Amino acid sequence: MTTWMLYAVLLGGGLALVAEATARALRNRGRPERGIWVVALLGTALLPLALPLLPRMASAAVGTVSLTGLTVYGAADATAAAPVSPGRWILLLWAGTTAVLALRLLVATRRLGTIVDRSRTLRRWPVEVRLTDTTGPAVAGLRRPVILLPRSTRGLARADRHWILRHELEHIRAGDPALVWLALAVQCVLPWNPAVWVLSRRLREGLEFDCDRRVLARRPDPRSYGETLLTLVTPARTHPLPVAAFREPLLSLKRRFFSMTTPRRAFSPRALALLTALAAVALVGACEFSPIYYTEDPETAEPGAGEQEAAAADVMRVDEEPIFTPYTVAPDIVNRAEVISALEREYPPLLRDAGIGGTANVWFFIDAEGEVQDLRIQESSGHEALDAAAIRVAATIRFTPARNGEEPVPVWVAFPITFQVR
Repeated sequence: MTTWMLYAVLLGGGLALVAEATARALRNRGRPERGIWVVALLGTALLPLALPLLPRMASAAVGTVSLTGLTVYGAADATAAAPVSPGRWILLLWAGTTAVLALRLLVATRRLGTIVDRSRTLRRWPVEVRLTDTTGPAVAGLRRPVILLPRSTRGLARADRHWILRHELEHIRAGDPALVWLALAVQCVLPWNPAVWVLSRRLREGLEFDCDRRVLARRPDPRSYGETLLTLVTPARTHPLPVAAFREPLLSLKRRFFSMTTPRRAFSPRALALLTALAAVALVGACEFSPIYYTEDPETAEPGAGEQEAAAADVMRVDEEPIFTPYTVAPDIVNRAEVISALEREYPPLLRDAGIGGTANVWFFIDAEGEVQDLRIQESSGHEALDAAAIRVAATIRFTPARNGEEPVPVWVAFPITFQVR
């Protein structure tokens, strides 16, 4: 889980860098930039789920490990008394944070509804405009957007009020309230990813940049428009409400002023090709990279893991090839409870949580006393971590001796050890 989360953060950071460069080029040339921020935000949220690390995230992350004659379900008894894994704690913390943010958004939405209900209607056409105490200028609502104006705007000049209304109408025409809600929803779902918060903020700034550009395209007077923005800086008090707002923090206003006063340059085919190639390389690189599952090194593993690896290595000494030995009574497992615990304990957490399983066929050489003297992989599961886990499980199994008639005999036997997600 932590590996996947780190991967998602790095992927989001890469997408944010590409989006920043692309958006800056689009802004300098007077082109809309909201699309690139939407793509980067959705890519940060969805690409990690689509890549091989979590191919079956929707399936239950409860391991089922089967050995011939023995099937253990992790949810039944083996894990009932087991400590919660770090991955489970991370999931619990993730779910709790998401719930808190979702509740906060719900409270803010209800508060916004109360503000709209208590406001006074100024006019109803072409869009309803309402007068509030302090909230706004902003657009509230998705299905029936409403423009909210604070009482302080009543003292502004007519030209200033014209700029404010024109700006909010452009927000409604472009469907910006829906994009604001998209950014807030992604923040709730992935609250631990800093790239999501950065991209959400940059998306909201991009909406304002595009809106400024469209307003000034209808009436090219950046000086008067900028002065109107400055009149709202002093009394600015941002509210955590799901709205598309005319009023923004001072840093955003600086960027907006720079965007409005920067001379526009034509988009050269070379620059367009370069940006397209950069985005393609970033996307291909993200798809090609995936976290590496590895088996812990004995010297860096947790306490006790090194001893287990060393013991498994000692058992895996190979002196001769497996041969068939006739027997009439097959060996049987005598320590099933211990094997049940080993089966659940040794399933690699990263593979289990990612829904990745496999079957490793293991050769056992059992002597006449029922002791396992040699282990080796007959057929790999396709994952080194699963093969190593199968050997560690196999090393814990004790058998009754095989018999040929009444005589105990040493035998080679093969068992499949299967790791899968139920």
